[in-house]
Amino acid sequence: MSLFSLIAIVLSSAVLRAETKLETDRARAGNEARFAGELGQQVAQLKARWASLGQVSVWSPILLDRLATYALHLPASALDPSSPTCTTVALLSSANVSFVAHFSQEDLPVQRHAWPVPSAAGLAELTRCGADKARLRSLQVQMRSRRGVVEIVVLQSKQPPGPLATVLRGRDPGPTAPSPYVGPRPYLAPLSVRIEQYRSLLVDAQTEWSEHAVLSDATGRGAQVFNLNEGCHEFLVLAPQDKNAPPDVDARLSDLVRGDIYQNDDQQAGDAHLLHCAGQTERVVVDFNGANPETELVIIHLGTPLPEGLPVSWGSRARSLFAQGLRAAGTPPLQAPPLVSGLGVRGKTTLPLELSPHTCYVAAVAPMRGDNRRLVLRVETPLVERQIQTQGPNAAGPVLFCTSHETTGALSIHSVGTAVTWIAALWQFAPLKRGPQP
Repeated sequence: MSLFSLIAIVLSSAVLRAETKLETDRARAGNEARFAGELGQQVAQLKARWASLGQVSVWSPILLDRLATYALHLPASALDPSSPTCTTVALLSSANVSFVAHFSQEDLPVQRHAWPVPSAAGLAELTRCGADKARLRSLQVQMRSRRGVVEIVVLQSKQPPGPLATVLRGRDPGPTAPSPYVGPRPYLAPLSVRIEQYRSLLVDAQTEWSEHAVLSDATGRGAQVFNLNEGCHEFLVLAPQDKNAPPDVDARLSDLVRGDIYQNDDQQAGDAHLLHCAGQTERVVVDFNGANPETELVIIHLGTPLPEGLPVSWGSRARSLFAQGLRAAGTPPLQAPPLVSGLGVRGKTTLPLELSPHTCYVAAVAPMRGDNRRLVLRVETPLVERQIQTQGPNAAGPVLFCTSHETTGALSIHSVGTAVTWIAALWQFAPLKRGPQP
């Protein structure tokens, strides 16, 4: 080996050592900067405190704008349902930043949904142990403030840790203010009077009316099973008058066989109202709670046929969803078939429209099959721009609009889901009556 080669090797080794030291110094400086500031110091404090409890991992911070959502993909070891250990997720931001941790639960029945966890003083923490850890698989964080940085710290331990609000400075929001007293619940009119008032509101001659007396148990609960034919069905759960203890009746309508919940009414009132449109025969149960113990309630069942403007060829599911959406929005009855209809699948689809001047229309879309998660319906004309969307398997719409002089427009449908097939339709009402010109 020549002298020059030896000198080159020595110089290369010196340069490599210098570059390695420089990278180490940069990494150390970056790590120190990472935990600088009040938020970074609290992350470092939390990491050191949890280190004695189990395995701690500090994630890279995330920057979120208002309503932006970030899905947390936890490692498989933190989600193992067969292990009795606990997984804790701490989300930290500035004390004046508001966000919420929630779960994507579109594939779960309503009765298994988990409550979201809103932040308090910039902190939200969730602990799940054993089989419940699997629920963290769909954990997401959504920003509610205009913008904010969120730090994520994950702990895997044998036992759940103590609350962080009492450990980290400035994270304890203090006691919750008590709810204000707004006075006693208003008295109900006598049961017979309220029944006659509802009867006087009937305007559809095809409505079938039936009354069912149901006795509540010692806890104020009760239930009644109904056999439904094709059509739209309303249920009014009426509690008797009691001036000493005005009842607050909540009711739920669900499928008797599958257990699917169709509708809830948990408003603070002595009466409950439920609506369900069926495209075929069904067996449902109306159960209630909040009534006074061992009192006789009346459930009024109102049944009307599905609108004539819904073609039978659409199938029972689509017809029932269309009818439900139209009925809930108070749309006038559809006597004629749709002016325009079209089928579509997942993604975005646009249907051109030919319109008449000075005419009103109603548009709606409903899934026919598949696992629909979201439907967005948008109506555009040169003068009108309206949009409505829905989450889950329900129909989106209706959208009502009227034309002036325009004769063209478009329906835009955006569908999100798996193997979804939907049908969209447009119905026309009678032309508008124009008054005398000035």
